[in-house]
Amino acid sequence: MDNDIHKHFTDGETTKTWRIQIGTWMFYVPFIMIFGAPIIIPLLGFSAPKVAAIIGGIIIAGEVIWFASIPLLGKEGFKQMKTQAFGLLKPKSGPVSKSRHKAGVWMFTIGIISQISLGIVVVVAYFIVGAKDPSIAVMGLSFEQQAIVYISIQMAAIACVVLSVYVLGVDFWERLNRVFEWQRTGSS
Repeated sequence: MDNDIHKHFTDGETTKTWRIQIGTWMFYVPFIMIFGAPIIIPLLGFSAPKVAAIIGGIIIAGEVIWFASIPLLGKEGFKQMKTQAFGLLKPKSGPVSKSRHKAGVWMFTIGIISQISLGIVVVVAYFIVGAKDPSIAVMGLSFEQQAIVYISIQMAAIACVVLSVYVLGVDFWERLNRVFEWQRTGSS
């Protein structure tokens, strides 16, 4: 039966057995669970310890489900699925189009400026409100709501920077590194 799975992944067979279909779901669904839980669960209004326990349980369950897909997909099938899934995350090498470059630069700039601005806002708010009473509402938001807004903006800014690197391609890091290298000119 393992030969059927190997044949499916190596020959590009289009019909999927029930093992392949269930194994594929068990391979991809945990990613949604693991990355979605920390975003969705805190918004449901549970207490902080309960949120931490639920998120921890979901992450552990996701890992167990992911590893349980190995017997259904087989060793070769699991390797192939892993290669396909993580191959999507590889940034493109070589030149990118002008529109893709512009979009990537905007995403990178917005992500960095958002993080810097958020840091400044937090420091300024700390000096205005003080650390004595964190329950003071700022802009009509309770401390818990402020924390949710802060974490949401921070995660969006980080995602924006990470996605921009993907959009700009592998060569972007080389170009960015050259900006910080001192180039000796004819006159010093």
